[in-house]
Amino acid sequence: MLLGRQQAVTLRVMANALNQIRALAAKYPEAEKAFLFGDHEVYRVKKKVYLWLGDGEKGGTWISVKLKDSQPAALTLPFVTPSAYGMAKWGWINAEFPRGKEPLPLIAAWLDESYRHTAPKKLLKLLDGAPTAAAKQKVQQKVQQKVQQKVPKAFSRSTGRAKPQKVPKAFSNTKR
Repeated sequence: MLLGRQQAVTLRVMANALNQIRALAAKYPEAEKAFLFGDHEVYRVKKKVYLWLGDGEKGGTWISVKLKDSQPAALTLPFVTPSAYGMAKWGWINAEFPRGKEPLPLIAAWLDESYRHTAPKKLLKLLDGAPTAAAKQKVQQKVQQKVQQKVPKAFSRSTGRAKPQKVPKAFSNTKR
């Protein structure tokens, strides 16, 4: 089947919007793309979903994200509805955007909130630029090396205190 020029442009715009959303979702630490129930495309972290996406019923783009903080504000938008199957009580919303009118900055903010509510704290620290365990260990090793260079041998390295001097037995106060 040959597509008309308008249909080809429409499919390209839809694919472009979905690809942009996919790129935004994939940038998070340990994010993975998966398909649930055979045909539902999702992005998840540690087997927990933070984004459902696909083609909308009206030909646009459809997403579902977890917005615990901004769900009430999001539900005031005309293209947003609460998620079904009891998911709304956990902060999930559905949004269907008209073809070619996907507000990518808004979607990026929603993805960030959804990821932050789903990902473990360890990954959030990584996302926020906190040093990794390897970087922390490297810094600790450098500090330890500097301390060892400055501590005189008469001091204990473990406690940082002066080592007790050995007292000859003739001068000790212990009873024999």
